[in-house]
Amino acid sequence: MIKGFAVPSPGGTLTALLTAELHAFLRSVRPLIWTVAVPLLILFLGESQVPKGVPLQAATYDIVSLALALGIFTLGLFGYATVLATNRERGVFQRLRCAPVPTWQILGARLLVQLLAVILQAVLLFGVAWAAYGVAPSAAGAGHALVVTLLAGLCSLAIGQAMVALVGTAQGVSALARVLFIALMLLDGFFFRAAQWPSALQTVAKWTPVRLATSLMQDGLVTVHWGATDVHYLLGLVVWIVVLAYLGISRFRWNAV
Repeated sequence: MIKGFAVPSPGGTLTALLTAELHAFLRSVRPLIWTVAVPLLILFLGESQVPKGVPLQAATYDIVSLALALGIFTLGLFGYATVLATNRERGVFQRLRCAPVPTWQILGARLLVQLLAVILQAVLLFGVAWAAYGVAPSAAGAGHALVVTLLAGLCSLAIGQAMVALVGTAQGVSALARVLFIALMLLDGFFFRAAQWPSALQTVAKWTPVRLATSLMQDGLVTVHWGATDVHYLLGLVVWIVVLAYLGISRFRWNAV
């Protein structure tokens, strides 16, 4: 007790923050649009471009992998980074820091809600692919997809966290998010076939976070196991997560510049 007031327990404050973040997320139009619309749009656009004679199930798995990976990273760029930067600019974090709440819980609650949105993306996308095209992964394939989805989600949030840490204004973060979104779509071969690029650019594109996540997702769904190359991709994705998370946490500023 402090001057007649009870000190809230860590579990109680985290629950309250999670509830508040979930309500805020559900009331926000932009994160919901990125969560639902982007991967579904990519799925339907991709299916409409499948050449005749290509097995629909294999092609759909490739398209679902691409749609989910891009949707996850889009959520990290727009649904997390831009909202985080805007809240910081409005002084939300400064007010929260005055409350009896551990600082790690302030960002931790938001990260957990975003990971929940990532899982929602995956469930919704696979549900639509099954309903519209009659394809569904095996139990092992679904397990692989879940692991990659969580890793890709962590990587996308790490990118968003690093953006907010390195860019001082919400307007700057929003502009950077747009540039990175276009770059990720280009490097993942959404607009142009990567096989037609110079070899050096192909190598760079292969090790971008979104391409690593897409490749791991495709291999897990189609072959239902990972080979040596996939282990390298997995380690590459983990390295991205560690480096970006370190930058995002160590250089994060609670007030806007």
